[in-house]
Amino acid sequence: MARKRLVFASLILNLLAACNAEVSAPATSISLGVMAPSDAAFGSIVTFSVAITNLTNRDIAVPLSSIGTEAVDLSVISTASGEVVCSRFSGNVIGVGGALQLEAGATRQVAIEWSSRDFNGDFVPAGKYTVLASLRGEDNVKVHAPVATLVLRGA
Repeated sequence: MARKRLVFASLILNLLAACNAEVSAPATSISLGVMAPSDAAFGSIVTFSVAITNLTNRDIAVPLSSIGTEAVDLSVISTASGEVVCSRFSGNVIGVGGALQLEAGATRQVAIEWSSRDFNGDFVPAGKYTVLASLRGEDNVKVHAPVATLVLRGA
């Protein structure tokens, strides 16, 4: 009986894909990228751009984590010390109704601003920083972007 259910479920998924219907997307159906300015002035507001791309030829719904509404995690790490100086920024809500809808081949850009401050609210020192981005999806599975680098120039 379980085998019949599996075959039936597989048949339904194949039919949905063949009809170009919207389906729930596994992590391998999307790619994630993060861009940072190459440098910025000490104490300035820095805007990062995160791109989420549908790698398939069909519309998909990327199920987002039920852990709150923020799905894109962004961490800024001091290259010198390896310390995470800030993470989980506000303003990165990207989905409606628990899913991000993406048309076939489409890319969704999300702008995330950082005040150049650490967890304590203090400005981080001038230096080189690594920026990591990940997208939390269904069952808290993460898709990671290649890292970006930011240099904060001294005051």
